[in-house]
Amino acid sequence: MTALRVISERLLLLVLLLSRVVFLAFGLAVLGATFAFGGFLKAENASSAILAAWGWIRATGGLFVAAAVLLFVVRNWIQIPRTGAPEAKAPLWLALVALCLAAQAAVAIFASSGIQSLWQDAIPALDRAGVFREARSGAQGGVILAPVLAVLFVPFLETATAASLIGPPLLLLVLLVTRSRAFPKSLVLTGFVQGALVAGSFLAMNAFLPMAQALLAATARASDIPAEVQQALAGLRRIAALIGPTAHSFALLLVPIAIWIPFMMFSRRMEGTFHAGSFERARVTKARPSGPEESRLNSAASSI
Repeated sequence: MTALRVISERLLLLVLLLSRVVFLAFGLAVLGATFAFGGFLKAENASSAILAAWGWIRATGGLFVAAAVLLFVVRNWIQIPRTGAPEAKAPLWLALVALCLAAQAAVAIFASSGIQSLWQDAIPALDRAGVFREARSGAQGGVILAPVLAVLFVPFLETATAASLIGPPLLLLVLLVTRSRAFPKSLVLTGFVQGALVAGSFLAMNAFLPMAQALLAATARASDIPAEVQQALAGLRRIAALIGPTAHSFALLLVPIAIWIPFMMFSRRMEGTFHAGSFERARVTKARPSGPEESRLNSAASSI
């Protein structure tokens, strides 16, 4: 069990680190793109719907930059209480935490089935249409892929959200069963990452849906639409119908982990419950020191 705990701790640590880096890079890229093309859209007198969507996309980029900065900072603000003796018997409320984590992962698999089916159909369709081949063949690959990436922007975010709702809870279950010291802070940070992804999905959805609905309404009055365009419109219609219910389902799935965050941060039973891990050397089994020495040991034990 020790090896399993250590592997799970390291994997979850890697996931949280990559989340910070990816949030920052993704947010800066989105902000850079929106500021670069925002002036062009205004100069071309773009419609109010497009400008409003551009504002939502800019807000999405700002959200992820802010989330990345907060993830770098907030982990130092979370001070898990480290007082009390280890509990030999696991308390009953641990079963409720385990049930919440397992339920979140299981329901997320079910709620993300539509996104999975979308990707299974979209990738072969794009390949048959020659999009990937054209993108690889010349210097205009970015121009060819840009509209495709814009259409699939929200499904991409919701796929990342689904991954955060399935993978990390399973790793947290391992830390919970092994009563790892890393569990309380890892649960708090995981909930923060999940919340940022869900919020980003809603912001991106607000940018996508008005433009998609305007385009579908305009083409509904057209005649003699080529078969390729009809297939693209069908895919757009499918995405527009899918992303809203999926985002709302993912928002509800934040509840099983969010309800435990205050308890993990402020309950003084955390050290006695989660006492296994690489910080056991900082624990004092005999007389507790006082003054500066006690502060130093508490600080070392809290640095998870």
